[in-house]
Amino acid sequence: MEYLERKIIVYVSVVVPVYNVEKYLDRCITSILNQTYPDFELILIDDGSGDSSGSICDAWAKADARIRVFHKENGGLSDARNYGIDYAKGEYITFVDSDDYIDRDYLSILVGLVREYGAQIACVSGICAYEGGKVAHKSSDSRGCLGAEEALKCAYTRRYFGVSAWGKLYKADLFSEIRYPKGRLYEDLLVTPHLIAASDSVAYSSSEQYFWVQREGSIIHTIQSEKEVDLHLSGLREAIEFVDRKFKEVHDAAVCRYVDDSFEYIIHKLVYSEAYFERVGHITAHGKMYWKEGMKNRYISKIRKIEIMLIIISPHIYKAVYASWVRIKSLFRRLGDSRNGTSVDFGHSSDL
Repeated sequence: MEYLERKIIVYVSVVVPVYNVEKYLDRCITSILNQTYPDFELILIDDGSGDSSGSICDAWAKADARIRVFHKENGGLSDARNYGIDYAKGEYITFVDSDDYIDRDYLSILVGLVREYGAQIACVSGICAYEGGKVAHKSSDSRGCLGAEEALKCAYTRRYFGVSAWGKLYKADLFSEIRYPKGRLYEDLLVTPHLIAASDSVAYSSSEQYFWVQREGSIIHTIQSEKEVDLHLSGLREAIEFVDRKFKEVHDAAVCRYVDDSFEYIIHKLVYSEAYFERVGHITAHGKMYWKEGMKNRYISKIRKIEIMLIIISPHIYKAVYASWVRIKSLFRRLGDSRNGTSVDFGHSSDL
């Protein structure tokens, strides 16, 4: 899809925090420079990389005038994003993580949504791209526009879009008072809802335009430490407290997010940890109130409600059932791969 409409020029700043990603950086930058939408700048923030990432950024900047590079001491992802915001010249800002990449129509679709609906935030869908695997993504493009309250419900329940910083185009003015908390994990969970709440409207497209790469060593891929779990759960509680103060109708959606993250990103990975029982007990003590509330929550699936019941009744039973289920799924997947004559992993639609 070549970009044709040029009546209203929307200048976009693409901010990419860079830290020790020499293996992935060229692919990321290439995907941005190959956009069908022409009116953008690319800001690369080298956040004190210890590998060749910084020099790769400099080489690209010499080759393409659309690129500006900034080198700074390591301050973490949030600090790098804030740094990019400070130097962005665009009317709108979008973030791309440096180990991810985007489809060539990413900016065209986002800008098109802004133009069509006059929204302050526009969102596209993301898809997980496993390292070494092929990615099959949808080309469908159902779209719409929501007010802040409905958009928050969608973000927490991952309908149309999630709370991730990436996959979205933001009116730059939204960051005049809202910034990413330096040194805080799961910062998207804390900041994106505030940006949505501060906007008049949020437009979305179902088109899968953002590819987030699941790799060894990523936060999502690894088992969280006790401190990380506490920070994650704390962020989820803050999300509930935030909507309870300003958007009480969004409470159930925020609780759904708490429950889903408790299982998907924490408990499911702990099943294979030697400290499973001790750590699940700690998590249950913190989340049991929300889990029980979730049994009547319209956003939470029946399967998740069964999981809640099982783990409250007995973590031992839950561990055995879940481990068996994973083995069965793995078996069927291998059978399917052998019948199709392939062994690759296919990405799945997802958004944080």
